[in-house]
Amino acid sequence: MLYIIENSLRSYIIQNMRKDYGLDWYRVAPRKQKLRSYNKSFNKLYFHELIPFIIVYPCLSNNLPNNLANDLRNLISIRNKIAHHKYLTNDEFNKLVACYNKLIVYLII
Repeated sequence: MLYIIENSLRSYIIQNMRKDYGLDWYRVAPRKQKLRSYNKSFNKLYFHELIPFIIVYPCLSNNLPNNLANDLRNLISIRNKIAHHKYLTNDEFNKLVACYNKLIVYLII
């Protein structure tokens, strides 16, 4: 589930940024938003580094619910537990499922 969330978010960002900023969006978009350039390749960004994209860029945030960024931020600690083979509590698992179900509506999963 987490894999699907992270990769669907990554695909959503790429598709929408290309529509608004063109194929070279990763270089062009920060300049237009008066942000500094990114230091590493988009494909090497970690989950927590993707979340600011949906906050900063209107072409991404306009199509998503306002609280989605907070829901995704709440998944960071859950993602870290999964990555380090730790068990999730029932509450953490329920948060993961709820975020997944919310994303199904807005992202192509």
